[in-house]
Amino acid sequence: MAKCDDVIYREGKCVLYLCLGSNEMEALVGRIRVRSGQPVDWHSVAGRCVLKTTGDTAAVARAFRHEAPELVEQTRFLKEG
Repeated sequence: MAKCDDVIYREGKCVLYLCLGSNEMEALVGRIRVRSGQPVDWHSVAGRCVLKTTGDTAAVARAFRHEAPELVEQTRFLKEG
């Protein structure tokens, strides 16, 4: 697993957090990046995956909902525009 992008880690806005395995999260973030067209990455804190962006938070949240509708109920959204 690659290290979180330094700029996104330091300057990015938290979009959401959820509990998911690292391999699953890495694959999901790749799909969200493509669908949203936004710079996104993730890191983990206290066993939870934190998705951040330096781009449009609403576009990232929409892409997440499209790519992982089965995870929406267990996800805490923090920023959506």
